[in-house]
Amino acid sequence: MKKPFLISAIALTAILVLVGHSNTSSSFAQTSAPTESRASKTVIVKSTQIISKGYSFIRIYYGDNKTEKIELEKISGIESEENNFNKIVTVLNKLNSEGYEIVSSTELGLSGGNVSTFVLKK
Repeated sequence: MKKPFLISAIALTAILVLVGHSNTSSSFAQTSAPTESRASKTVIVKSTQIISKGYSFIRIYYGDNKTEKIELEKISGIESEENNFNKIVTVLNKLNSEGYEIVSSTELGLSGGNVSTFVLKK
């Protein structure tokens, strides 16, 4: 190996080490736990519409043992189904206006109904 190349490599390494140590924020620096204002908030909205059992509802899970239940119409035809889905959309729109966004959703279709789950984050 040539000496000028070796000296250049050592000098470059020294510069990188110095620059890395002069940086005030290190990738190994500890950070404090997120505060309430910075913490991500998650809400789960689950709608259950069971035709065979004759009940339908929305449950909203806010965490910390806070749950809200909204009764939906019993499914008896297209009109009640449309009313229920409009209520679900109203709940999702309300949460969206509060700063929540849907990050995932799933649908479980059953022979006697369906269960929809929406995960929202703020």
